[in-house]
Amino acid sequence: IGGGSWATALAKIFLENEREICWYLRSEEKIRWFKRYRHNSEYLPTVTFDVENIYFSVDINEIVAKSDILIFALPSPFLKSHLSKLTEDISGKLVFSAIKGIVPDENMIIGEYFNEVYNVPIDQVGVITGPCHAEEVAMERLSYLTIACQSRDAARMLANKMNCHYIKTTVSDD
Repeated sequence: IGGGSWATALAKIFLENEREICWYLRSEEKIRWFKRYRHNSEYLPTVTFDVENIYFSVDINEIVAKSDILIFALPSPFLKSHLSKLTEDISGKLVFSAIKGIVPDENMIIGEYFNEVYNVPIDQVGVITGPCHAEEVAMERLSYLTIACQSRDAARMLANKMNCHYIKTTVSDD
């Protein structure tokens, strides 16, 4: 969920191991561009995608309904505005945040926000952290990510979906 450089980099990583991903983008225009030119026009334009393996939608509820794992990768100041459109229950989903910072006006870390506001059990909330930069992922430079969740099994499962020749992961329950 998100259309910036880090979301684009994460989509690239997941498509190394997954046959298909669902991707929420905020505008139909951006989706049309992606489908026609096979890359993100604004972020990491050198990364091309096999768009037949991506289910795009501007409807966050449609993406949530089709997905078991939700990865949020958008600027923290925009999280609440995108979630304001959410009517689907996410309490049974595995929710990972790749968002830097806190939820503005709430002074909560992202995981705490999903737990308290959306009733996602804390052991179903995780984070994806660096050190890693979207530009390095685009160039397929060896990069490292930590996947953390109180459920080590959930963290390990996501880490396995992300490991590839240029991404190495570490799992944590912290």
